Amino acid sequence: MTTALTEGQAGAANWAFFPLHPLIVKAVSDLTRIHVLGIAYLFGNVFLLGALVYLYKYISQSFSATAARYTIIMMAFSPVNVYFTSFYTESLFLFLSSATIYYVTQRRWILAGVLGSLLGATRNTGFLIGLIFIAVFVFNRDWEREDSKLRNFLFSLSLLPLGLFSYMIFLHYRTGDFLAFYHTQKAGWGWTQNKSPLWIVDSLRWLLHGEIFGPMSTKALHMVLIVACFACLYFLLKKRYIELIVLLPITLFTLNSTFFAYRYFLGLYPIYLMFALLGEKRKWLFRMFLACEVAIMPLAVYLWMTGFGPT
Repeated sequence: MTTALTEGQAGAANWAFFPLHPLIVKAVSDLTRIHVLGIAYLFGNVFLLGALVYLYKYISQSFSATAARYTIIMMAFSPVNVYFTSFYTESLFLFLSSATIYYVTQRRWILAGVLGSLLGATRNTGFLIGLIFIAVFVFNRDWEREDSKLRNFLFSLSLLPLGLFSYMIFLHYRTGDFLAFYHTQKAGWGWTQNKSPLWIVDSLRWLLHGEIFGPMSTKALHMVLIVACFACLYFLLKKRYIELIVLLPITLFTLNSTFFAYRYFLGLYPIYLMFALLGEKRKWLFRMFLACEVAIMPLAVYLWMTGFGPT
């Protein structure tokens, strides 16, 4: 039995892409005879719309209707929405995560568990949503509720790893390596770990003293990462643990890696929610955020279409 990728398999970078999104697109394309790219663009918009609906329902019940409205407006006009409407997993990941969070807060554990398992088949970090299940159950002392259904909660947790484990079993069958999605990134893409524990300080120094016309992708990643770190601190101070749990893992992974692209942050609604909460009682601040998004959008789309934008 082999335990590592062969030299030929190591270059098969497609093992790093989790299967749910391409499987959905390919299946619908085969059924409708519509080109796969047309289905991908259509479903990207459909998933984005569904995600905005679930986010509005969740945020309006957990914060306020104004915060919910501001959040989805900023997400809808985000200058990087090209990723939500293209052949990327961002829309599906955001849809599944927002729907899962909503049903967790409604204590519909089984449905949330099924959606969470699909999230694990969409991206390798998807199974981490289990932390939200545990946080909601523990911090709200659900075991003391008269209608508590502990068995449903535990069963929902057992469902979460199924998406990831299923893909790992498939990879082992095809390559002999359960972790081929990880190893192919190192072997095929030169994935490396960032050894500096002060990466956030390095990012600030680079932004302040780096070349003005440095790579757009590098500048974008550094800026989004800094915003994400401040967002984590903001929700920690506000004791909003669901938002903190959603945002913290990908932020920590990016702090310790030079591989992650900044588009991985796009499906993380807490960044938009933070700006919405800050602008909730300061409408001029919300309008300024929105105006900046609208102003940057044409440039961001142009850079992406011409191959100079971040990946």
